[in-house]
Amino acid sequence: MAVLNGDMISCEWVAAKDVPGLIDQIAAPLVDRDIPFAATFGNHDISQTCSTSAMFERMATIKGKNN
Repeated sequence: MAVLNGDMISCEWVAAKDVPGLIDQIAAPLVDRDIPFAATFGNHDISQTCSTSAMFERMATIKGKNN
């Protein structure tokens, strides 16, 4: 299992509509290798345009190749 540690996206500069695609890019190497992952969020992962709850919701829907 891999743990992604905080400040994955500098949300000050990210529109809410772009969050899912960025999360997909971050998770892609793990998903491609069927490595389970979890995340902790940092202070830069939240702003008025995106939030840790939106990032978590996207991560919760990502499936590995064999799932």
